[in-house]
Amino acid sequence: MENIPSRAISRLTVAIGITAIVSIVSLILFFIFGGFWGPLNDLTIAIFALLSAVLAWMLHPFFRIQSPRLSCFMLIVAIAGAVITCIGSALVMSGTTSWQLAGSVNALGFAFIGIWLLAFNYHARLTDVFPQTLTRLGQISGALSALGLLNVLAIFGMVDWQSDVSWLLYLAQFGGLGQILLLVWTVWLGRVILKSTRAMQHK
Repeated sequence: MENIPSRAISRLTVAIGITAIVSIVSLILFFIFGGFWGPLNDLTIAIFALLSAVLAWMLHPFFRIQSPRLSCFMLIVAIAGAVITCIGSALVMSGTTSWQLAGSVNALGFAFIGIWLLAFNYHARLTDVFPQTLTRLGQISGALSALGLLNVLAIFGMVDWQSDVSWLLYLAQFGGLGQILLLVWTVWLGRVILKSTRAMQHK
């Protein structure tokens, strides 16, 4: 793992895990109490996306060795996904749109991140750096998250109410499962890298 900043990534995955926990707790509290817990959840979603883009940037040196041209394009895709997700959170926090349309924008952003995740793990599986089960999970997570691309239909159709959602947009909601698996993959990645770093230190 010479081309991977092990300690920085391990700390980043911890930060992502903490952000996800705060996001889940704030969502639950929002449904119970309402109030500022909703905006806090929206903020943590944006932070989760931004940290995922940072992770993509940190893993870029490794990805670049496997596929120089594709890796650069995929990094841009991941960063674009984080920006789109932040826009979605800003839309609902500012009251510009309802949670339905803003959620579609968020899901579209995570779809872009999912495309990076799918490409990264597809190439990572060809090496012996990461466990095959980890790269397989990453590909599944990326593929599911990519279903969020269907949210383009909601965004350009200005679908702002649940009753207006078509079956394609219901299918796009499976992208949320991809985001959960993204969290699992990220935490697992951090543990794998930390374990590898400790093993090298003991040699």
